Amino acid sequence: MLRLLDARIKDAEKLKDPAHVRSATLGLYRIIMQHACVTLGEWLSSHLREHPDQLARYSPVDVSAFTAPSDGALIDLLSQLLVAAENLDWRSAGRPFWMQQKLPPELRSLATAASANLETVLRAFVRSRNDGAEGHGLPGDYTPEADIAVLRALLQGVERLIPVANKETGQLSLPEIDGKPPVGLATLKLSDGHPICYRRLSRVSAGRLLVDAQVQKTSLTRGEISFEVPNILLDLPKAAVPEYAFCQPTWSDSWRPLVYIPDRLATEKVFTGRAKELSSLAQWMDDSDSRKCMVWGDGGVGKTTLVVEFLHRLLDGSTPVQWRPEIITFYTAKKTRWGIDGLEHISAQDIGVADVALDIARMLTTPALDRSWFGKEPKEVIQKLGGLLAEMKVSRDQHLIILDNTETMARSTADIESLASQINELSRRVGKVVLTSRRREQIEALPIQIEGWSDDEGAEFLKKRAEMLRCNSILQAGIPTLKKYSGQLVNKPIALEVFAQAAAGVGVGLEAAFTRVQRMQRRDLGQFLYDDAWARLAPSLRRVLLLMSRIADTLDQFLMQLCCQRAEVSVSAASEAIEESRGIGVVSRTAGALYFSFNPEFHNYCVERSEMIGGVSTPTDEDVEWVRRRYTEFIKSANVKVKDRNFKAFRVPAARAAWKWFTDGDPVRALEYYELAELEDPENGWLFDRYAYCLMRMRRFEDAMLKASRAVQLEPSDPEVHFTKGMIHSRAGQTDESISELNLAAKHGKPKHLCEMQKAYAYVYAAKPDFATARVAVEAARRSAPKDSFQNKFLSELTRFERRWLPEEARY
Repeated sequence: MLRLLDARIKDAEKLKDPAHVRSATLGLYRIIMQHACVTLGEWLSSHLREHPDQLARYSPVDVSAFTAPSDGALIDLLSQLLVAAENLDWRSAGRPFWMQQKLPPELRSLATAASANLETVLRAFVRSRNDGAEGHGLPGDYTPEADIAVLRALLQGVERLIPVANKETGQLSLPEIDGKPPVGLATLKLSDGHPICYRRLSRVSAGRLLVDAQVQKTSLTRGEISFEVPNILLDLPKAAVPEYAFCQPTWSDSWRPLVYIPDRLATEKVFTGRAKELSSLAQWMDDSDSRKCMVWGDGGVGKTTLVVEFLHRLLDGSTPVQWRPEIITFYTAKKTRWGIDGLEHISAQDIGVADVALDIARMLTTPALDRSWFGKEPKEVIQKLGGLLAEMKVSRDQHLIILDNTETMARSTADIESLASQINELSRRVGKVVLTSRRREQIEALPIQIEGWSDDEGAEFLKKRAEMLRCNSILQAGIPTLKKYSGQLVNKPIALEVFAQAAAGVGVGLEAAFTRVQRMQRRDLGQFLYDDAWARLAPSLRRVLLLMSRIADTLDQFLMQLCCQRAEVSVSAASEAIEESRGIGVVSRTAGALYFSFNPEFHNYCVERSEMIGGVSTPTDEDVEWVRRRYTEFIKSANVKVKDRNFKAFRVPAARAAWKWFTDGDPVRALEYYELAELEDPENGWLFDRYAYCLMRMRRFEDAMLKASRAVQLEPSDPEVHFTKGMIHSRAGQTDESISELNLAAKHGKPKHLCEMQKAYAYVYAAKPDFATARVAVEAARRSAPKDSFQNKFLSELTRFERRWLPEEARY
């Protein structure tokens, strides 16, 4: 079958008309996807019949999607089937589908990324199909090369799922899996050696399906066919509806709540630290006025483990809490996990708050809800559940709800706002809510931040885990050694668990286990930890982070600013993105200077990644070279010796660089360094004074006034800052304000002749120039000029002013 499909792709590639290529491509796309999905579906059915004891591990698949699948639905269906297969021990079945890989040039513009997984490429292809004439839009806007590249990538990605064909009989068989002999495929077959694409599956009798299909005879010709087959696909098991169980705590005779929670994720003997966080959760439980609590932090720090442990301690009485909820509901939206076997996809379902409400209703009443529950907006479903609980005499104050991994419930800014609104509604009408998230959700809730362990806690966990695993290499190691390895793994629970499991292997030492974990981290830990955060970042922010990662893993403030400048992103926007997406990195201050350090896992995630932005793969080599060249210039200019009367303005390197470029006649470059210097030395009034003067020379009077006002605020008794502000007012035509500031400058010690000279400028720059008063100011300046070595230079300036600005009648 693989050879047949490959030959059909080559035939499509030979077509001359792009519209014909697109038509052939869509047909082959549907044929390949259907055969992959049917293969997985029939394998799952066969496997579960052979191993009924594994039914509890079966992940739900929406079998109705098989009946008449659309192009987009096939992607969702394949994703669900791969998750189910992985959970039933078809190991790595989904790896080619989900694994990130560098894309050929033909696919980069389609997926708008230089690297992506097959799922992303296929969704981009379906979007292009929907935007074209074959979907719902106008014809065009596709290239034959991209279409063929999609087919090749698809066939390669699902190669293991394509059935084996018997050319003589047309029979298809499941591919050989784990050395087992192939099993015949029931639903699909060849027709006279040609592949088919089914249009619909219909139940015709007990245990039978009617397949209405088309036969692809050539790239552009087709025939019709229908036949009956045994119903294997549509009788796949349905996912078991979760059920509440009564819990009777041994320590209480009166409390018997309904609970639906998972088993402990860490045994009591292994659970480490988190005393402060457990105490915070207990205090929140007893706060009757607080309806929501948010446990948030980086991926892999143990948020879910903490909350599940708290629930079990609540039930066994080891955590003293006065509140006794009558119902406890735990609901997770987790899609992936990372462990000793690498990245695993455990669910393909998109979960929302409405799904939580529906499942609570099912658990409290019947799995088969009536139609009144469906076709409603999420808020309406939540309100209906609130009404059901009221009928059952269950108050919102008697229900505790845990929403786990809420970051997967929202992708866009609009999704996040909607999610916050729905959680608010859930807490108002259904119960108190604890939510866990990798991001600090935009919702009013008590925040409990979870961070990595300390070195001591990391070493403590390793000792505890080693006792359970009987891992001698850890048990024999000293605490300093374990603290070293824990620190190198950033004291992150998820990495330390994998390290312990790796070290427990026969003949595996600590260094070998550490090397294995590092290798796994580079391969796919970043995908597990950061894919969701990355998807929420704007393209411009992705560009600046990728550029920063190419420069270094630790950047000083100026390097970060250069990257932002090159990527056309403000430093504040980049900083906000870093702050929102915890785990990307940390900002620190050393000797007054700011530094940004990437989290090692995030740096690995970024360093070889690229993105298609505006049709260009970024960051480019030119971007990297520009930043490095400008940084070299900065280092040289930052070390110059400043010769300025107000030397106190230039305490930090960026300020000295600004002075250098300003004196060299490049005020634009100087402003770049002044901006950085302001961040490094924000309380230096003299720095703001020089910054304002530079802006004034560029005639950016409004910006200059803001900096000058800050200088006056910081140094109210300094004559120079009032003098500069007076000059700016004069050049902006604000005469009264200028005279006022210049008088203050003189009051605080600025020489009178200089102040009078600037007053003259203020009078001639006025909306209605006052040449007579300007003449008076010039004479006052001449009379008060001291007879020193600078007198001749000053008098020459007065003469030039008179010749340029004062009319003949205003001169003497």
